Amino acid sequence: ESDTIIAEYNGNNVCEILVELGSVKTSSITSKSIRVVNSSSAPLVLVDHTTLCRCMDLQYSRESIGVGEYEDITLTFDSRGEWGNVGNYMEIITSVENTPIVLWIDAYVE
Repeated sequence: ESDTIIAEYNGNNVCEILVELGSVKTSSITSKSIRVVNSSSAPLVLVDHTTLCRCMDLQYSRESIGVGEYEDITLTFDSRGEWGNVGNYMEIITSVENTPIVLWIDAYVE
């Protein structure tokens, strides 16, 4: 899918991804697909996630992603109560200590 964002996870560094949602209508819910590719040398599990904004959620399995495999996850943004330029941060805690996947979310709510 051409709209999918690729997160190449190597297990050695924090994986930072910019998720640009563009213009979002007020009081709407939008989602974005993110493909987490495991390029590390060991299986990867997405353990949990944290965010500072109730406006974002993440759907993913907690199944192991094998070396060279991927999992498609879905980020959901609920614009109710948000307006103007919205910048948010979400951290996906992985099975590899101190190497999360960080999502920087950018949207404009109109």
